[in-house]
Order: sequence, then structure tokens, then C-alpha cells
Amino acid sequence: MKRSKVTKHTFPFQPSAIAFSPDGRTLAICTALSEIQLWTIAPGKEGRALVKTPIHLESPGFLSLTFSSDGHTLAGGGDGIRLYDWSRRQQLLNFSAQINPVVSIALSPSGHMLASCGGAYPRPDDTINVWETATGTCIRSLDGLSSGIGCVAFSPDGRLLASAGENGWTLRIWDVFSGKQVAHFAGHRGPVFCVAFSPDGKTLASGSADTTILLWDVSGLQVKLPSTKSNPKVLTSLWTEMRAKEASKAYQALWGLVGAGDNAVTFLRQQLSPIPVPDTKSIQQLIADLDNDNFEKREAATAQLTKLREVVEPAMHQALQAKPTLEARKRLERLLAELAERPIPEGELRQLRTLHALELIGSPAARDLLKKLASGAPGAALTRDAKLALQRLERRANKP
Repeated sequence: MKRSKVTKHTFPFQPSAIAFSPDGRTLAICTALSEIQLWTIAPGKEGRALVKTPIHLESPGFLSLTFSSDGHTLAGGGDGIRLYDWSRRQQLLNFSAQINPVVSIALSPSGHMLASCGGAYPRPDDTINVWETATGTCIRSLDGLSSGIGCVAFSPDGRLLASAGENGWTLRIWDVFSGKQVAHFAGHRGPVFCVAFSPDGKTLASGSADTTILLWDVSGLQVKLPSTKSNPKVLTSLWTEMRAKEASKAYQALWGLVGAGDNAVTFLRQQLSPIPVPDTKSIQQLIADLDNDNFEKREAATAQLTKLREVVEPAMHQALQAKPTLEARKRLERLLAELAERPIPEGELRQLRTLHALELIGSPAARDLLKKLASGAPGAALTRDAKLALQRLERRANKP
């Protein structure tokens, strides 16, 4: 057997968790110093070298790290759960309700949900929490039916969740949205420490302290969609509930829309439209007015750019790179900081959840609506997230 080539890197700390970015160019390492270091992977003649990037993120000592499928978000679990926009060096959210330190986390393929579990120490925690990543609030808690859940994993379509216990030897598969167990598998003779779905979602792998890895055929598992009445009154009620601050309530409505299928798509087509592409000259004038001699005009331009929010974000970043005057720079930096720190407005949050529903429906009609929404203003969250949903659907469709 040919020996694999090994590139060795020695660090002055003990890594507690590592994760590759989806493009394979970045390796995130959590250290015993309660920090996350990001390293660039640089191919060379002697193998792959690690080059530390100038990005440093504080962490509470993570035991698990994972990147979102688009590579923009880094999630860590330990004494809390934190989400970072690592390219901007910003912490997005910090939340947790586990009894124990979080030993395992998993982001759904869409990035809308995160599952966490607390392991067996210092005392057994048999709860699996499923969180909405946009708000950091709990969609639902699952009773793991095992003494100390040690690992979780989402299926490629985000509808199923696999879990296994450190003290229990059984694997369980859950319908994420209903919270019901749809299957369980027994075969290991020791604690199960890791689970993973194959890219096509037809096979589940599990690794155990009994030194075996078992492959399970899960191709026959089906998530039972709710039977949703498709009359306008019901769909309007579900659409209204999608604005709820409580993720648990909003996701019940989301699942109801998924159950209505293309009837829901027809309804949603009337509720959503692409974000209009702003007039470039008008935006440039507003940015220029940030340095106007007239104070009232500077204030009016600031207010208008605040109103346009993320639609004008790319133009504001470009203006900063052009080395504006001190007054304009301060106003641009303040606007961008407020944009990054502001909570997601209810209307925008409902749009995000609706895109999740369309992706789960996944029909030709749902894809057509996503394409329409993806044609809007480039900087808008609705445009960006619709494009990402289409890309994920395309990748799943092209997998053998």
C-alpha cells in the first residue's frame, strides 16, 4: 500500500477543534487559549503549508467547529454557541441553552438551522436543540432518548437529523420540523461518537468506540409533509405567522407552507418581488453628499442611505476604498457598522424564512420564483439568499 504524503505542522498550543472552509483554502483551528486562528492553505512542492491569516476571533473554548456551505459563516460550540462572519471579523450571534458544554454542532446545508448537543459530561444531557441561525432562537428541542448525545448531523436536504449517544449505542433519525423520530438503528457494541450522511443522502455512516464504522442504508426514509389546506385564508395565516419572533412558531408556519407545495408557491409569488435595482447615479450622489458643505444635506444623505440599507452596501464599501474625506469616511464607517450590528427586521426575516420554504419545496415552480427573486438588486439580502438557494438546489440535482 502506498503511504499517504503527510505535511506536519507543529503549534505551541493544543487544538481542540478544526474545520475546513468549503473551498478548502482556509483551516479554522480552535486553541486551548480560547481563540480561533484562521490559516490559509498554501500548496507547495513539499505539500500543503499553513499560513496564518491576520484574523483572530475570541472563543469560549470550542469543542466543535463548522463552516456554512457558502463559506461566509463559521460556527463554534463549547461553553456556548457562536456564529461569526469571519471575513469581517464580526461575531454575529452568541447563544446556548445546553445543560453541558456543547460537544457537537451541525449546520443545515442551507445554513438556516443549527443543531447542538451536550454529551455525557459532567452529567448526561439527552436534549438536542435545533436553532434558527438568523435569530439564535430555538426552533425545537428533541428528546434524544439516550444518556448523553455526543454527535449530530443533518441530511443533505436539511429535512432529517441523525444523532447518537456517548452512553447509548443506538442511532436515531429525526424529522427536523415535526420533531418525530422516523428511524433508529442498533448494531454498535460501544458508544457512538460520530455520524455523517453521504452527499446523496442515501447512506449514513457511524463511528464507535467498538472500533467499527457502520454504513446504514437510509434511502428509504421519507419525511411526511403536513397536509395543508391550500385555500387563501390558510395560506395568508401561515404567511402572517412567518413574521413571528419565536422561531418555533414561525417554523411551524414554514413547514405548513412546504406542505402546500406549488399552491404555496403561487401564493408567495403574489407576496414577494425582486428588490429594485437602485439608480447608480442617485446612490453616488447620496454618497457624495456625505461630504456636502451643507449640514442638512449631509444628514439627509445619511438618512436616505440608512433607509436603503444593504442595497447600497457594496457602493459604500467601494467609496471607502477610494479614500474619501474624513467627514465622509466617518459617516460611511458608522453606516456600515450599524448595518452589520442591526437586528434583522421582521419583514426581512420573513423573506429569509420564505426562501427556506421555497428551497424545501424545490419544485420547478419554486425554482422559477427563486430565479425571479435572484434577479433583484445585487446587494440585497433577498437577492443574495435566493441565488444561494438556487445554487444548493442545483448541486443536489447534479449529484449522482
